[in-house]
Amino acid sequence: MTTPKRFFSMRFTVTSLLPALALVFGGGSPGMAVAASNAEPLHEISIPLLGGTRPGTDLTKPPWTQAARLTGYFELTGRWMAKHPTWAYLYYDRENLWMGFRCEGRPAEELVTAFTDHDSFVWRDDSVEFMLAPGDAAKPFFQIVINSAGSVYDSWAGDKSWDGKLDIQTAKDSAGWVAVVGIPFAELKRAFPRAGETWFANFCRNTPAAEKSSWSPTSGTFTAHDRFGRVVFGGRQTSSARLSEVHRVGMGPNKVTLARPVGIDFEIQGLDRDGKELFARKGPVPTDGVVTYDVQDDRARRIVLTLRDSQGNLRARTWYALESPEVAPRLQPLRDHFEQATQALPLFPPTAREQAQTILAEARKRLDQAFRTVEDTASYTPAVWEQLAETIRELELTLDGSLAYARTLSKLPQAEFAVGLASPMQKVMIRDFPFRGWFDDHYELALARNEREGLQLAVMPFARDLDQVKVSVSPLKAVAGGTEFLGDVEVSLVGHVDVVDTTPYETDYQGWYPDPLLSFQQSCPAKAGEHVAFWIDVGARPETAAGRYEGTITVEATGCRPVQLRLQVEVWDFELPPAAYLPNAFTYSEPEVASFYRGKWNHELAYKYYDLILAHRLSVDHLYRRNQPDVAMLKYAAGKGQNAFNVGGEFRRTARDGSTPQLDDYIGRLKKEGLFDLAYVYGFDEVKAEKFAEVREVFGAVRELYPGLKTMTTAQDWSFGADTGLRDVVDIWVPTTDQYNRHEARKLRAEGKQMWWYICVVPIHPYANWFVEYPAIEARLLMGAMSYKYEVDGFLYYLISLWTGNHRPISSGPYTDWNPGSFFNEKNSKTANGDGSLICPGPDGPLATIRLKNIRDGLDDYDYLYILGKAAESVRAHPATPEGRAFLEKAEALLAVPDTLVRSTTDYSRDPAKLTAFREAVAEAILHGRELLGSR
Repeated sequence: MTTPKRFFSMRFTVTSLLPALALVFGGGSPGMAVAASNAEPLHEISIPLLGGTRPGTDLTKPPWTQAARLTGYFELTGRWMAKHPTWAYLYYDRENLWMGFRCEGRPAEELVTAFTDHDSFVWRDDSVEFMLAPGDAAKPFFQIVINSAGSVYDSWAGDKSWDGKLDIQTAKDSAGWVAVVGIPFAELKRAFPRAGETWFANFCRNTPAAEKSSWSPTSGTFTAHDRFGRVVFGGRQTSSARLSEVHRVGMGPNKVTLARPVGIDFEIQGLDRDGKELFARKGPVPTDGVVTYDVQDDRARRIVLTLRDSQGNLRARTWYALESPEVAPRLQPLRDHFEQATQALPLFPPTAREQAQTILAEARKRLDQAFRTVEDTASYTPAVWEQLAETIRELELTLDGSLAYARTLSKLPQAEFAVGLASPMQKVMIRDFPFRGWFDDHYELALARNEREGLQLAVMPFARDLDQVKVSVSPLKAVAGGTEFLGDVEVSLVGHVDVVDTTPYETDYQGWYPDPLLSFQQSCPAKAGEHVAFWIDVGARPETAAGRYEGTITVEATGCRPVQLRLQVEVWDFELPPAAYLPNAFTYSEPEVASFYRGKWNHELAYKYYDLILAHRLSVDHLYRRNQPDVAMLKYAAGKGQNAFNVGGEFRRTARDGSTPQLDDYIGRLKKEGLFDLAYVYGFDEVKAEKFAEVREVFGAVRELYPGLKTMTTAQDWSFGADTGLRDVVDIWVPTTDQYNRHEARKLRAEGKQMWWYICVVPIHPYANWFVEYPAIEARLLMGAMSYKYEVDGFLYYLISLWTGNHRPISSGPYTDWNPGSFFNEKNSKTANGDGSLICPGPDGPLATIRLKNIRDGLDDYDYLYILGKAAESVRAHPATPEGRAFLEKAEALLAVPDTLVRSTTDYSRDPAKLTAFREAVAEAILHGRELLGSR
């Protein structure tokens, strides 16, 4: 694995599973744990109104014995149940919300209490932490952290100048410690809650050097507000949910224990990844409080526990992740492919046939045993399932080569090696994983005019190595009439990088990942067992005629008959605009790029980089520039789709000294050349409250001196200027995706302002990001369907060329010597792979990455939705007709972006087939809308 280096930090129960199994080979990405559900229920607890005496720290005495009680915390990744047990007790009286926390697993003498000052880093100590969002939205929220010594950090909407008058008590013993806190409703700026009122909240625990855990599962940060649970003020309810113990959930028998269960009914449901119920059990909680249930279907990734009183009132709803791996659905497809390989053996060359026969004979025994394990439901335990998972993983790897070749031969009988196909939204791992694509004798691709779309082809030698593997594509011709395709097709070898292992995010695999696209190299050797991928990029020009085209993909290798597949391309009859509709500001730092070419850097190389950036629908921009960008370059870039640029950083001086002739002249030139509307001033990168006065001064001066010049900031003001006096001086607010607030964005837009969003080294999963190890589809969803659904006005990214840790361009592949560990955090010694780095240097110019291609395709997806939205507006403006109403019904469902694709910023599909089907549906709706409008 790559050794981390110090880099410069820039600021900038089913009894038989088998009949229902489905083929799942096509989705997901290796290396990362994938979100387990597309229909994740929120945690919810109803808390009672009790007497008003001040409680003590003995949680075994009243009023705590009548309080609602939670347990079954998740560790920070949200995947597993926490090892250190924690209980949270909740109730309220007329004046206060009361919470008690019992933290075990670390005795008093081991507790860490290094921070004693108010608002210091108490979360680094043994501490409890909770977020409270009074009202009907999860933002803004109060954040309060209390360590075992009673020291406090408290903030409101990220502003730690808010100091709540809290009633805090702590106690320690040999098994752990207790914290009790009372919060007056007045301190939370709320009246006494009415019965049924709901707040959003999460209750968390920090255990230094051990784990972080929370009631409602999150990932990476407790402040993921869209992962908060709900707290319902239940009034004087006759019973409350009091959870005593929740065991880790695995295949086979499981149980949950409650205290004082009189009058409480339960329901246990097993839900699959899409929220479909697979099994359920319900009834009154037994008098001993122990609720038992069996999990016999590993597709049930969420086990939901619902507790109600005898009148049917909800008292609690929580869910727990099935920690046993989901493996059984992979078993039947594996057998199907096994049988296919067995039947194809006569087609194998003699040497390959002999090797395949040996592999298949040995695998059959293990495959049969795996089926017997699945059929013996009485034997299910977590350990048995872990062993089954390992068996299936080993079988998939063992059989990968022979199955791939057999499946190739079923489509291409003359092939001497396996050839597979994959979506551009997948990452084809060169080794250590089975191939997750599909096999066919053709690939179907569709795109609009003025659009590019990619596909991947993988060459997989079986039983021997190959030399000089090469992929080429013939010119495309129209199926009807033979007209040439007005566009181009590019082929690149997919390069791989060895990732740095010490990352600030979780990965399941450290090793070689596909990323740079080696456009300078179209051939390479391929060893038996490898999946050597080639990227084929098809581009249609604006003048390309709509219709169907076809060409031939030829795969060659020394000493082998060429393998040919048909490439079928459909050009839809609509056109994407030259500039993406979603504005973007991605920093490109030319001096650092030029240093890689030493004395070879020149005007031609510079413009190769500009062209690659613009061809992927990004702007040639720099958030941190001090000098104004060259107007001639801006004119060139605007002609190729540039849609935003930063004018530079002289404005702090301007606020002090007023305008200058040079700056006046520059702004005048921008207006003369028609570039002014694309301009903005960026400043105050991620500043907090102590800098807000300066923001007011500088941006106020900009607006006074240069009316119409937009101001943009990532300042951390979660009121977006409403409470800080910045509303009138900031035109574009840019929070991270985990802090984005659609409600506030709509209010800003009504005022003529904007809200963009951004990512950097944060947020991490479950939020989408584009680290090298993350699924490729996330970049596309972020820029396209997700940005459209959340009504984002633009996208910002701090850098695309952070190459520190490297000293020369990539010279060969598929295994490259490129170090992808681009961002090193000195505070935690963690390195993020690919953060701030979306392009790479090649020997003669820039190289795109798989991530950049998916960013481009996401911007295209956004344009599809934008075009459909405009078509819907036009149809809506015409007199209503039955056909128009039918069109609008379909269009509006698509424009909402269905929850099956994007439910939230933390809950979204990683299945390329779903996004492809959605894109096709949008395209069909656009074409339908054009027909309607053309007929009027």
